[in-house]
Amino acid sequence: MNGKGVFTWANGNVYDGDFANDKKDGNGKFTWPDGRIYNGEWKAGKQHGKGEYIHKNGQARKGTWDNGKRQNWIKDEVNNALMDFVRAQQAI
Repeated sequence: MNGKGVFTWANGNVYDGDFANDKKDGNGKFTWPDGRIYNGEWKAGKQHGKGEYIHKNGQARKGTWDNGKRQNWIKDEVNNALMDFVRAQQAI
């Protein structure tokens, strides 16, 4: 499959988003049957880049993923940018 589409697994997992060469690739939303959701960037079938994970209790957290593994949670992009600026100023 290439382009946009929806794929539903027998266990109830659902992916709605971009595909390339039959793999999740681009932007998409993956939903587990228990209500958890990952909505974000994909590459070669794995979470890769920025995304948002929503727990089954509704708590949402933004983070970054690399090759299917979460690298960190993004607390607040504005605060992160401000902290990067402060660190750069301190290095001068």
